[in-house]
Order: sequence, then C-alpha cells, then structure tokens
Amino acid sequence: MKQTIISLLIVLGAAVCPAGVFAQEGAKTYTDSYMGLDFVEIKAGTFTMGCTAEQGSDCSDVGKPPHKVTLTQDYWMAKHEVTQLLWRKVMGANPSYTEDCDNCPVEGVSWVEVQTFLSKLRAQTGMEYRLPTEAEWEYAARGGKKGTTTATKYAGSNTIDEVLWYKANSGKKAHAVGEKSPMK
Repeated sequence: MKQTIISLLIVLGAAVCPAGVFAQEGAKTYTDSYMGLDFVEIKAGTFTMGCTAEQGSDCSDVGKPPHKVTLTQDYWMAKHEVTQLLWRKVMGANPSYTEDCDNCPVEGVSWVEVQTFLSKLRAQTGMEYRLPTEAEWEYAARGGKKGTTTATKYAGSNTIDEVLWYKANSGKKAHAVGEKSPMK
C-alpha cells in the first residue's frame, strides 16, 4: 500500500466517534491481521467543513463559518476505534475506565500516550500509522465522496441513536465497537 494508513484511535469524549461510519458500500477495504482492524479507503475530494445547514442549531461557534476543504490524496482509515484489546497488546496495559470489555474502544488516554502507542505500533508492524487530521476525520464522518450528495445531521443519520453511543443512550457504560448502524 502506498497510501498512509490512518487509524481513528480513541474516543476522547462522548459522541465523538460514530461506530461503523466508514463502512461505505463498494469501498476498498484492508484488514490488518496483526491489529485486528479493518481499514476503508477514503477517496480524495472536496467538502464543506464545519457547521452546515443540516446540523441546525446544534453547532458551536468553533464550527463556524463553514468552509470548503479539499483533500488531495486518498487515505485509509480504521473502520472502528482502537479496542482495549489492541491497546493492551501494544502497550502492555489498559488505561480505560471500563476494563472488562476487550472489544470496547480504549478511552482515558492523552495525546502523548497516543503518540507512544503509535510509535510502538509502527515498530511492531513496520507500517506507518498516525491520527487523522480534523479535516480527514470530518470528511470521512460525512461519508467522503459518497457524502457529497447525502447530508445528515449526524454522521450517517438524522437520528443520533442509530449511529452513536452517548450519555443518554449508553447506560453510562462503554459498548463494543461496531454495534451501531454504519453510514447508509
């Protein structure tokens, strides 16, 4: 693979990472058997980044004004978050608040800890991994090229409960990756 593989590694707060959002129909996929992660190819393209009309009043000032962004290179992104099992495999310990769920996303880690994880992962696999940029993440969450004609309030749906775990529907506990509907 010539493109850099990008992995969405951690959930830093509630409702930041819709599960399965990158499962686009017809997209090329790659499975890293060492990591147990599936990657999806995201084709380069242009999109409107920030607070767009379909999001209504749910936007903060941080997302304003919306603006056009062009990503000029294709990239690969993990279909799901890094699990506690993978973090433990690479780092030797699980820092998550909920430790009884190998298939749950790792959480409770800092940016510095993620950089250490990435460094160790690169050393163990010989492949290049990094966090996505904000634009790469948002473009993928909006569906990449597929999303240019389908606008939804949340990544893949106008109904939040279909695509994300968050405070109101999670029972205040972690859930395994891939339990929510992928982008349609």
